[in-house]
Formats: sequence, structure tokens, C-alpha cells
Amino acid sequence: MDYKRISALILVTVLLASCGQAKPVDRYKDPQTGKSYPDTVSLLEDKKKDNPHEYDVVYELSKEEPKAFEIYASAIDAGVVQTPKETLYFDDKGNEIAKDVFIKSLGLPDGFENVVQNYYDFLSRQEFAKCFGMIDPKGPLMVRFENKLDIYSAQQLSSRLDLRVVSSDINDYRMQSLGDGSKMVEVYFRVLGFFKPVIPYDPNPPRNGQETMSNPGEKPTPPPQPTGDSGAMDLNWEYRYSGVSRITLSYSSGKWMIYDQQ
Repeated sequence: MDYKRISALILVTVLLASCGQAKPVDRYKDPQTGKSYPDTVSLLEDKKKDNPHEYDVVYELSKEEPKAFEIYASAIDAGVVQTPKETLYFDDKGNEIAKDVFIKSLGLPDGFENVVQNYYDFLSRQEFAKCFGMIDPKGPLMVRFENKLDIYSAQQLSSRLDLRVVSSDINDYRMQSLGDGSKMVEVYFRVLGFFKPVIPYDPNPPRNGQETMSNPGEKPTPPPQPTGDSGAMDLNWEYRYSGVSRITLSYSSGKWMIYDQQ
């Protein structure tokens, strides 16, 4: 009897059996919570409990972008989402001050801290009338829309082609004193959400692909062609933070409103 051959067969059998019983490796990890997940479904179940609004944004986008869940889970795994830094407050001379001192010096009712997040929450649900109602009718932002809801709504629908906001991360609040003694608040922030990369359309593309050749003997490669009216190629979405933006708030008609946005 060939004992060596029998022993080898037994070893192979044991190894195959152990492989079949091996615990599946988790595909994703949330660095903020330390939890690991085998697939996007289990990760999304947790996120739906913790932040239903965030889940709703991902779910809605998935109807248009099949890879939305994968993009979102991969970004979480990569540690894209960060713990927000402490929000800072500055007086009208640029000096950092405590929050309570800022509110007292402002001399106006509280509520300015909720405006930006509420605005983007309404935008994500396409409640454009509510968003429009948050804009100061006397401010320059309203002038851009000619005080018309239909113009505003059309622009916001267009922006959804390449942006879906999940949340806002406030960097700081800065007091602004006007000449008439009134005050405004500048909010510096960034948003977390889905962004679609855009490659600008080149009005003067290379002719016959000649400029794209790296070697004389190569077959010419035509430049990428834009799709749709935006002049952008059809690229996958990214889940990330934006750069820092600014919204100026004014206290008008008994509430804080968006005076301008840049």
C-alpha cells in the first residue's frame, strides 16, 4: 500500500474542506465606527438606521447610477468621511471669539446655524419652493433668479446632473457689520455628497487625431467626445467633499435668510 500517496490525498481533502468552511472576508470597513461589512447591503442597513437622509440620497441616485451603492461603500471604506472639526466663530474684525460671545455681539435671534443644512436638505428632496422661500428677496442671489421660482427650479434641476448633497460641514461663522449698523453672517462650509467629474469641452479639438499620436507609426487616436449638452463625458460619480463655499445670511422678515451665495 502506498502510504505516502494516501497521506497526500488525506491532506488535500482536509485543506479543501477547510477552505470550504473559511469565513468570508469583509469587503468594506467604516473607519469611523470600526465596523466591517461583507457587502454594500449590510453597510447600507446600518447607515439607514444612523442617517436615513443620507441613505435616501444614495438610494435615489442608484436609480440613475447602478454603481451608486458601490461608489458610496468604497468611499466609506477609504475613509473619505471625516469627523467634522470644531466650528470657529469670528467677529467683524476677524478675531476668533467664543460662540456665546459671537451670538451676544450679533444682537439678533439665534437660528443662523441651521440655515445651510436645512437648505441642502430641502434641495436633496427637490422641495424647491421651500428653498426659494429661504432666499432674501432683497439680496443679490434673488436678483440672479429674477425673483422667479421657475428660473430657480430649472437651475437646481440642472445642478442635479452632477451634484447630490448629503450634508454640510461648517468651517466657521464670520460676523459682517454693515454701514447702517445692521449685521450679517458669512458661513464658510463644504458639502459632502456625490459629484460627477466633468471634462470641459474643447472647442478646438485635434484634427484627425494627429496631435494625439505619441509615435509616428501609431494609429491616430481620436479625442474623447462629449455626451449631452453639458460638454462633459459620461463618467462615474464620486463620493467626496467639495471645496469651501460661502453663503451670506441676513436677518429679514423675522428670520434668517440666504442673502448671497458664492
